[in-house]
Amino acid sequence: MVRPPTISAEDIGSYVNANLARLERFVDRELHFRRADNEIPFSEDEDGLTTSEVVNEVIARASATTTVRKG
Repeated sequence: MVRPPTISAEDIGSYVNANLARLERFVDRELHFRRADNEIPFSEDEDGLTTSEVVNEVIARASATTTVRKG
């Protein structure tokens, strides 16, 4: 039986810390381009998306789909 690799919560934290700035820049660019194409609203109030909301969702989804071992 082949088991999926497991990673620790510390591994996830290290990866996020090392790549957070790149992810934020990527999300900023994507939001800018999608707003320019009228795919999403320009406002960053409750009707629009913010970079931090998207980044938080990406991290949450990545963490939820990863097999994690404690320790």
